[in-house]
Amino acid sequence: MIQFSLSDSPVPPVSASPGARRGSAVRRLPWVVAVFLGVLAFASAAQARGWDPERPPSKEDQRHSLTVLLSAHHYRPDRALLDQVGPDVNTVLVYLATDRRERPEVRRRAVTSLGLYPSDRTQRFLTGLLFERSLLGTPEGTLIRREALVALARAFKGAVVDDLASLRHDENPQVREACARALGMTDSRSALPILEAWLPHEQVLNTRLAVDEAYQHLIREGR
Repeated sequence: MIQFSLSDSPVPPVSASPGARRGSAVRRLPWVVAVFLGVLAFASAAQARGWDPERPPSKEDQRHSLTVLLSAHHYRPDRALLDQVGPDVNTVLVYLATDRRERPEVRRRAVTSLGLYPSDRTQRFLTGLLFERSLLGTPEGTLIRREALVALARAFKGAVVDDLASLRHDENPQVREACARALGMTDSRSALPILEAWLPHEQVLNTRLAVDEAYQHLIREGR
């Protein structure tokens, strides 16, 4: 069982005065600046040197570098940049995705990034996230499961159609919507009959639109 500890009690938004909001922004500024400078330093070092195969960075150093990178405000998964972290990126991404001490955003982005590292281990891990009991019924768990669906589709295409399709009956419409989009991302015509049979029975509008869009995408791709 994958061990997660995700909060299922989201904090409601609290209205604050303009002065309080400005004060809060100022207090957050040093952390934001530190992350931004860290990302710049990491990117500069990666482009200049990379890592020495004879003296690779430790997993702890790789974890620190990945945490900084995944914390960037406009992070986009980039295999070339991630590879500059070190030789154990795949393993460290799994650690980050499952570490309850990490911020939810870092965990989600770690899951997304795993889609760039297709392997049997990655496939087993991401598939396990889809059915991980500790992720059910929590906002963070929903987002992680959605990211896992997309990562699986991106990395393994038609080989995971059956695994993806098993979530079309999930109780959470957000998960079902991600399931539909992921099926479209596989570019596999084996997903067409699944989507076609699903469409007339989906009751939630946004999810039904996602099912239809995925179906139409696969029809176009098959021409």
